[in-house]
Amino acid sequence: MTESKLEAYYGLPTEVKFCARCVMSNQRPASAVEFKHTINSKKTTLAFDENGVCDACRVAEQKEKIDWKAREQELVALLDQH
Repeated sequence: MTESKLEAYYGLPTEVKFCARCVMSNQRPASAVEFKHTINSKKTTLAFDENGVCDACRVAEQKEKIDWKAREQELVALLDQH
């Protein structure tokens, strides 16, 4: 079998990586201004940390640690000022 290197299209990275926690890959491009793209522009994709965990999983992890009762009390205190 001959080994040939496949071409990556749409400015995506050639090496496919998956998150260690979920099924997201680095082949999903992030939002961008479409009219500024050219055929040669590189697209920004999902980033991974040193452990192979994607940014989306990190944000979800942070949201689990939020003390919602304390946040609600802060909001009520702020609203009481007005």
